[in-house]
Amino acid sequence: MSRDIEPPTPPAPSVEDGDTYEADRYRHRDLFEYLEQGAWEDAFNQWALDTGLSEQEYAIARELDLFADFEFMWDDEAGVVDYRAPELPEDWLEREIHPDLDSIEQANVVESELDDLGDIVAGTLTVYYVDWEDERDAFGPQYNAQDESLSEGEYSEQNELFD
Repeated sequence: MSRDIEPPTPPAPSVEDGDTYEADRYRHRDLFEYLEQGAWEDAFNQWALDTGLSEQEYAIARELDLFADFEFMWDDEAGVVDYRAPELPEDWLEREIHPDLDSIEQANVVESELDDLGDIVAGTLTVYYVDWEDERDAFGPQYNAQDESLSEGEYSEQNELFD
């Protein structure tokens, strides 16, 4: 489907995960702001150039609003953005969720391509948008030039807190 198509609206944090966002240890708010600022469109356009989705499969994903179901979160240990791609319900065939979705192969292609999109979006966020320093380093005793008012002994004591 390598053609110029309009990206769908970027996903938003899911309401059901509201408690998780309260602490926001995964930096959801920041990541979803970056999606709105252009990361989603940049990554989507890159994905659209090489996606294996047919026009019909793309229409199915759009009509089922699967693009809205992506989840992105910060993995502090790995220092990268991670993602969860949307999946079709297990009983999609029995429920007849879309009239044009009628084969397991087609469903697998849709899910696989959405996974590829999630990977590209996560990579785009990690490489081009996220610039978070370790807060210990960013707010040490030299923060706002406060170290100028400290004696050498006080500065050493403060600095040891961040080692």
